Amino acid sequence: MVEDLFGGLGDLIVVDTESDLHAIGIASAMMSTHYELQNRMIAWLEARGMAPEAAAAYVRSMFEGLAAVAIETGRAGEAVVPAHHETKGGLNEYGRLHLTGIGWFDEIARALDGIAAHAEKLTAPKPAPKPDAKPA
Repeated sequence: MVEDLFGGLGDLIVVDTESDLHAIGIASAMMSTHYELQNRMIAWLEARGMAPEAAAAYVRSMFEGLAAVAIETGRAGEAVVPAHHETKGGLNEYGRLHLTGIGWFDEIARALDGIAAHAEKLTAPKPAPKPDAKPA
């Protein structure tokens, strides 16, 4: 029933367990990080003289295209292998290896773990308020 209702809106992810639903909620907390990455790239292009509209259109279109490739690759049952999208010794490889070398990608799991811990704090039951003490 839910699939029928929402299936036309795009890819509907149906999970089997509450823990999967929780994990998806945690992973979705990276949305603003995704936009921050885009904004930083746009700002870098603008700092080098590119018009803001052109910089934004380029970066956002590039990410849209990359997402489309990743979705189609997944639907074909294949993994998205970063090395398949770079030239040996080229610019893409340099960028990925630089970020790998400084531990940038390792920080993603640590950020998600931190988000999960934060979510636990936000959803932890609050202690009942203590009744006000009456004067003796």
